[in-house]
Amino acid sequence: MKTTALAILVYLPAVLLSKAAPQLVVEQPVDTPLVPRKVVAWGDNYNGQTTVPAGLTNVQAIAAGSSHSLALRSDGTVVAWGRSYYPQVTNVPAGLFSVTAVAAGDGHALALRTDGTVVAWGDNDEGRATVPTGLKNVKQIA
Repeated sequence: MKTTALAILVYLPAVLLSKAAPQLVVEQPVDTPLVPRKVVAWGDNYNGQTTVPAGLTNVQAIAAGSSHSLALRSDGTVVAWGRSYYPQVTNVPAGLFSVTAVAAGDGHALALRTDGTVVAWGDNDEGRATVPTGLKNVKQIA
């Protein structure tokens, strides 16, 4: 079956310039838009960040951090995998739903919800996982 890549997201933090950063691609068959989307990953897998969880389908967005990866499913839920160097970056917060976008950093993760609020978790060094009080109506995250 012929496939095409919908998105390729690569994260290259300064600390990893000497290593091969993880690569993530969401594949979708060209002529069959209702076929479940799957994630294909390659590159540095020292922390398991390119070992895609079995059964992960229906993915609409992806993000790659330095040691973890995120997938946003079409039902608005988030899946994370890899190594949790920092406080539970691969443990998605309980009750996280209605997500429209994800972003991954060096040791933290972000999710944008349909109501325009942002949820952050993981390493809070320099306030990375502290969402500013009153932040609302957000349209994009990176």
